[in-house]
Amino acid sequence: MKKIFLLIPMLGFIGLQANAQTIVDKGSVGVLLPTPAERQFLSIENLGVFGPEITFEKTKHNFGTIKQNIPAKVKFVFENTGNSNLVIIKATAGCGCTTPVFPKEPIVPGKKSEIEVEYNAKALGSFVKDVNVETNAGTVKLVITGVVEAVASDNNSGTEIKIPTKK
Repeated sequence: MKKIFLLIPMLGFIGLQANAQTIVDKGSVGVLLPTPAERQFLSIENLGVFGPEITFEKTKHNFGTIKQNIPAKVKFVFENTGNSNLVIIKATAGCGCTTPVFPKEPIVPGKKSEIEVEYNAKALGSFVKDVNVETNAGTVKLVITGVVEAVASDNNSGTEIKIPTKK
């Protein structure tokens, strides 16, 4: 009885090996030919990247020291380096002090556009703010940094006096 139970799995294993050998002999392992509809998309230009791809010139910007209550803006320039239209679905900031403005229309392959990010500079001290850009090519994080410094005016001379902030 034990021999039968051992013989059945062995026959199954041998059967699988024979079947696998047949497939290898026929040369069909891992070879799938494209359909005529798929062939039109397979060309030297299209190999590698399929669909849109977003490439930024930079993803981080340091404003340095800026004055309190004077908004600071930066433009993040990007290009669609893919081979189909790029669509920015949304751009969201981590808080209300940072506002991104992005193009609503699709960006065709090879074209550049920009996302403008404004920081309101109301809070004193150093800051690090993120903007997540969600596209049909994936999500990219943009980062702005800097230090907000208070500015007060001297009532006698009318000149500004810088008030240092704690670091």
